[in-house]
Amino acid sequence: MERFGHMDYAAGEYVVTAPQTTKSQENFLFNERYFACVNQCGNGYSKYGDAEGRYTAIISGQNEPYYEPGFQVNTRLLYVQDRDTGEFWNVGFYPACREPQEYECRHGIGYTLVKNVTDNVEVTWRLFVPLGEDPVEIWTVAVKNVGRRPRRLSLFGVAELSLRCDAPLYGHESYLHSLRLERTNGVAARKVAMNLPNPYFSAVMLSSRKPASFDANWNSFVGQFRTLANPVSLERGRCSGGVSSRDRIAGVLHFRHKLAPGRSVHTDFAAGAADVSRVEAEATRYERKYLANGGRAADRAFQHMRSATEERLARVGVTTPERKLSALANRWMPQLIQYGATHCRWGIMGYRDIVQQTQGAVMFNPQEKIRRRFEQVLSYQFRSGYAPRGIPAIHEDSGMKYADSAMWLIVAATEYLKETGDLGFLRQRVRYLSGTPATVWDHLDRAARALGSQRGAHGLSLIREGDWNDSLTHVGRAGRGESVWLSQAFCFTCLLMEELALKFGRRGAARRYRHWYERMKESLNAHCWDGAWYLRAFDDEGGVIGGRRNRQGQIFLNTQSWALLSQTVPEDRLDVMLSSVKQHLETPWGHQLLHPTYTRKQDNVGRLSLLEPGCSENASVYTHGEAFLVMGLLQAGRADEAYDALRRIMPYNPDNPSDAVIPYQLSNGYGGRDHRCEPGRAQYGWITGSGTWMHMAIVEFMLGARRTYDGLVLRPCLPSHWNAASVHREYRGCAYDIGYRREGGGGNKIVSLQVSGRERAPGAPLPMAPGRKLDVQVILE
Repeated sequence: MERFGHMDYAAGEYVVTAPQTTKSQENFLFNERYFACVNQCGNGYSKYGDAEGRYTAIISGQNEPYYEPGFQVNTRLLYVQDRDTGEFWNVGFYPACREPQEYECRHGIGYTLVKNVTDNVEVTWRLFVPLGEDPVEIWTVAVKNVGRRPRRLSLFGVAELSLRCDAPLYGHESYLHSLRLERTNGVAARKVAMNLPNPYFSAVMLSSRKPASFDANWNSFVGQFRTLANPVSLERGRCSGGVSSRDRIAGVLHFRHKLAPGRSVHTDFAAGAADVSRVEAEATRYERKYLANGGRAADRAFQHMRSATEERLARVGVTTPERKLSALANRWMPQLIQYGATHCRWGIMGYRDIVQQTQGAVMFNPQEKIRRRFEQVLSYQFRSGYAPRGIPAIHEDSGMKYADSAMWLIVAATEYLKETGDLGFLRQRVRYLSGTPATVWDHLDRAARALGSQRGAHGLSLIREGDWNDSLTHVGRAGRGESVWLSQAFCFTCLLMEELALKFGRRGAARRYRHWYERMKESLNAHCWDGAWYLRAFDDEGGVIGGRRNRQGQIFLNTQSWALLSQTVPEDRLDVMLSSVKQHLETPWGHQLLHPTYTRKQDNVGRLSLLEPGCSENASVYTHGEAFLVMGLLQAGRADEAYDALRRIMPYNPDNPSDAVIPYQLSNGYGGRDHRCEPGRAQYGWITGSGTWMHMAIVEFMLGARRTYDGLVLRPCLPSHWNAASVHREYRGCAYDIGYRREGGGGNKIVSLQVSGRERAPGAPLPMAPGRKLDVQVILE
């Protein structure tokens, strides 16, 4: 499982010890307006995103990176060349692929460090994105002669500059040109066209030193019949100074160095986006801010980013008997959540994705920042209560009517209110997408009403053209298909809205939500129990999906997990249901979304039946689905079963048969048992809504630091083999250090709870003391 690296707990980094890994080992570096995907070779891509969620590719972008299951071939490169012999290699190994003497990549939270020693030349390459809104990434490159003879070397820094975007435009290339910048050490690409969504349609490649030569034309650097493994400029030993007009653009800066034994030379680079009408001015600003003072400016920006990042992460922390789980929960999951809450999925702003990631980010970010994001997503809600697929609409699913998008608003908003106590937010007026203003309370109420009023023949919520499983595209195309999962989710949100209504003084509304809950619960149990598990859906003709009589897709995971979350499964059905999950869906590396796998087209199901077996939603082990199961089991008090499900999905699980994983980060899912090539192989990394749910499951439901409208309440559900654990939690201005200790047995009953030495009733909210740190000691049995 960890053939290619290990965790450095002291440094808080994951160390990749070989460049040739089975799966690309990625890190995401980002600020408010820019993100860079960087793998263990330094390769990758980057994008600029404006405040409305419209994205432009800056580095590379020629390929769609998220579909590639293995190595990402995108253009961020450093070449080193021996000028006496002509031999060259890449600091990141690829694409020249010369075997190094030593190699190491360290992925940290917000940065990546690559070290390569080849032919007695040591190169270190630090990459990070500075704090704030400057859409740039900074490279710091140090070249050192570790041999015994003087060396004459060349360094080539390369970034393909793309400027592709999703704005409707005839002939992307026809608007492109590149140029040498006059007042800075660098080159730029510019795209000038009608209908561009923002001014940031220039890309720059800058350096702290004056280059010996440059290229701003891809063919000039690579050569018409060459590849990146043997570019013509490396054969010549210099760049040609080419610029482009309607051609592929490369930002290439070349430097010559003479190094005595033991001597080194340092160069900083900045690559990123700039205002197309102010390219020279913005390049000058970047140079002064990040490339000045012999590296000190870049170092200051790096330290500022790291300090702010560590301060954010320090708001919540857990200590468990398992170091890998603690490291994931304390560092990598929160970073995944922060990336998702800022840039969502590769800059594709799926509505429910951004809402769920924002839900997770409430623990770590200033209240006003989270509130602004909620205002944005609420403003994209339809007055009907439903919401669109994405903001803005930019992909093939955008015109389809998915039923669940606005439901996630209720879940996320209630968690925000419990985190902050900001009930005044419910009175704030935010416009619907149509322009009509309404209070936040009305927005949430309309979302609940939409799910509750749009019902089918069995009294269940209509699925429209998909729900959480957005590949169930043909279940309800005629407008009659019903979703069992969405009906359970409706019950879940009714309980949340009832609780909120009581807190907000809306008792009539609370009674209404309780009535809706009871009616839907009755329908679920009357029509959707198949004898051993819950069905998944009814199609437009009333046909069953997810039942014993189906040859494909007999049982689905989510309707069992959400039977737990929605508290709709009767006690006498619970063990039978969970036994079915174990029998049909469990694998050593998690639970499949469904069984048996779809292997042929099924018209009443749709896209799901045509997906590759064991991939995406078709019987893969989907991390998001597993997170729901973990949460549901914890909510039901089944600590050991929840821990077992959590253990299976962890990226470092040694029982996963594949080594094509990212051991330090959650991936979207893993290949199911029927995957044609490699069961257990991770799908794309970092891009998953499971981070919020997994983190919440660990911190709030397993370790029990549960936020409520009245404060933190301790409800631990520790696995029976954990005798001690702790959680640090900053909440409403107070810092809590909570320690658990078992004094017999493996239960989770609180027999003693002391706050700063004073005994307190176990079920009562912890006292709130803004500005203070409270020591909380809990004894369990």
